[in-house]
Amino acid sequence: MDKQAFEALRLRMMMLTPVFTNDILELMKHDPELTQRYGAGLFEVANQGAVTFRDVLLGAVQFQHPGLLTSEMRWLDKLLEARQVNSKAIPNFISVFRARVERDLPYEQAAPVLTTLSDAMRRFQKKDNYAKSK
Repeated sequence: MDKQAFEALRLRMMMLTPVFTNDILELMKHDPELTQRYGAGLFEVANQGAVTFRDVLLGAVQFQHPGLLTSEMRWLDKLLEARQVNSKAIPNFISVFRARVERDLPYEQAAPVLTTLSDAMRRFQKKDNYAKSK
């Protein structure tokens, strides 16, 4: 992806951040443990997650390095485990991003994002293959 195309993608993803946040918030609201734990702060947690994931995803796309995203997902998995939160949240989180990208980005922008998401998710699901995903 050339610099101009990446910049257009980055700007589009930035514009979609509030939508990503709302999608993630809706997902989190269906988890009673999360709503109890974060209460009124749930929006901020969803926003922080959406922004962080968006930025790491963009970096992985820019450098054609899905392992970067996989590493972030593995870190998040460990964090959720330490906080005793269901790690099934990660695939759900990815699904929400994937669906939004498919709906709201033109094909030329969506294709590298979807490929990176798929590659990262495949690597994430191969937990015994962690070292190769870096």
